[in-house]
Amino acid sequence: MFLREKENKKRRQITIKDVAEKAGVSYSTVSRALNDYPGTNEQTKAMVKKIAQEMGYTANELARSLVTKRSQTVGFILPDLSNPFFTDILSAINKEVENNGYDLLICETHWQAEKEKSELEMLMKKQVDGVLLYPAEVIGEDRLLKNNKPTVIFDESPNAIDEVTDYSFIAVNNIESGYLAVSHALEYGYRKIVYLGGPSISNSNNKRLAGIGIRLAEEKLSLDPCDHPYLEGDYTLESGYDRTRSLLSSFREDIDCFICANDLIALGCMSAVEDSGFKIGGEIGVIGFDDIDYAGLPQIQLTTVRIPRYEMGQLGVINLMKMLDVNSSESEINLVKTTMLYPNIIIRNTTKRR
Repeated sequence: MFLREKENKKRRQITIKDVAEKAGVSYSTVSRALNDYPGTNEQTKAMVKKIAQEMGYTANELARSLVTKRSQTVGFILPDLSNPFFTDILSAINKEVENNGYDLLICETHWQAEKEKSELEMLMKKQVDGVLLYPAEVIGEDRLLKNNKPTVIFDESPNAIDEVTDYSFIAVNNIESGYLAVSHALEYGYRKIVYLGGPSISNSNNKRLAGIGIRLAEEKLSLDPCDHPYLEGDYTLESGYDRTRSLLSSFREDIDCFICANDLIALGCMSAVEDSGFKIGGEIGVIGFDDIDYAGLPQIQLTTVRIPRYEMGQLGVINLMKMLDVNSSESEINLVKTTMLYPNIIIRNTTKRR
């Protein structure tokens, strides 16, 4: 009996009360010191933290969440973890979330709107404090207003929900992206331009296609000189390769440049151009979107439209933290409802006629 009581005492978790007694300060002082509350005496804070560490104190996150009504967790919903574009955004988000003392839950939708809905419901059940969402398809009012958590969406704001205070939008001007790609192709002498698109449900794909059409129309050129059936496809290497091989086998004389909806499609397209016996750049140009790390490798040197994905992730977390910081009037003043980021063209060898 004595041994069991002694063992139970040894197992008892050290509490804030124990630390307060040892340090000779109040319970609230220990709480403020351990949570880095502003205005806490630095010397007292250092002493409390040292004693807590020596005693083996660890915070009870469940108890803390009951007091603060915060889980210190945010969720990120994204379409595709195999795509470097999204993992780069994730990397930036993870770093910023960690710097702010939060944990991150990651959900993948595989470009399925229903999966996105179920993942959002799961995050609500997990009591996350906020959500970062890269939508699988064009956002509409009906998909947003059911969520009562502060949310940052990596897409343009629909007019119908511009005044919803719990939402912030980080968008890229993808019409400008498409316009830039065609302008570069025309400047380098390409005229027979074909677009290898992404999924038709993707808002960024549709906006890029619109920008491409606008620039070609200015030159009275056709968007699709060979009337091909491959405007829509997956954001994958295989999709780029298969569509390019099919087009070059049937419509070679109608093509001198491929503009691809992302860099993965462009990499597949490059392989298909070479396997078909043509020179990249000299005979057929290839342009991508995103500027993923692979694009700049010496053996690839892909011309691409750079999308500021790291900035997207960082700004997304910054805005979410401002929305969560409800006690800060400065946050309300500085929170921008919609942030528009702009692309730029990175010129490499795949469009150089040599």
